[in-house]
Amino acid sequence: MGCSSSVKRGWAEDNPVAAVERPKKARRPERRLRFLQPVELDTLLRAVPEDELGTVERPLYLTAAMTGLRQSELIALPWLDIDWLARRIRVADNFPRGRVDERDSPKSHEGRSVPLADRVAAELERHFQRTHYRADTDQVHCHPETGRPLDPSKIGKRFKQALGRARLRQITFHELRHTFGTQLAAAGVPLRTIQEWMGHADAKTTELYRHYAPDTTHGADMVEGAFSLRSNSRSNLSESEGIGGDGKGSGMGNATPADPPPSIS
Repeated sequence: MGCSSSVKRGWAEDNPVAAVERPKKARRPERRLRFLQPVELDTLLRAVPEDELGTVERPLYLTAAMTGLRQSELIALPWLDIDWLARRIRVADNFPRGRVDERDSPKSHEGRSVPLADRVAAELERHFQRTHYRADTDQVHCHPETGRPLDPSKIGKRFKQALGRARLRQITFHELRHTFGTQLAAAGVPLRTIQEWMGHADAKTTELYRHYAPDTTHGADMVEGAFSLRSNSRSNLSESEGIGGDGKGSGMGNATPADPPPSIS
């Protein structure tokens, strides 16, 4: 029971914490979201090196950007969770904190599925034909030589190098999720749907993307119209003031005064 309740019940004479100042909520510095535009994503994919790891990184980057899966979910993703017919990717596994020897459920502890766009499906199909690891339980983005899960730190390092070759601004691999979220929001996908696809447990997390969504209120037109009406009204008002003020321009300035009434003798 709180101290204030104790005072009300007569159990205490005063509230010892009443004079204590409540700590102020620290302001979070607003951070601009970093992500890639679709044309920048294409530039990045062209900059992936033509080596063994590059054959995995190309589908890895594209899948990350066009599904919003976390890095840990992408590394753990097995072929059996690619549903070609339903055009969905099921997300049921996760390597938490980058530990590839410890499998867990996704971060939200709930499985989900995300749409499998045709472009991603085609890239994954080409990757499936190239890889030697095609069993249902094999990881989609495993190491091309060993079949082991990719090293998260090496993914980040090579991703940074690819951005440099493409002469793109530096972002983290995780920020490919922002690419997914912002592009969906800009296309008018409801935030509730984005939340579900990205696996956000809290809707407030998805609110990051609300400013990239189309303005359904047509606010820009409303502001433009409001100021246009205001401008017209002020113009009309000015004209009215000119007429009713000193009488200039009204045709009354040159009027002849009326004759005085005759005197009565």
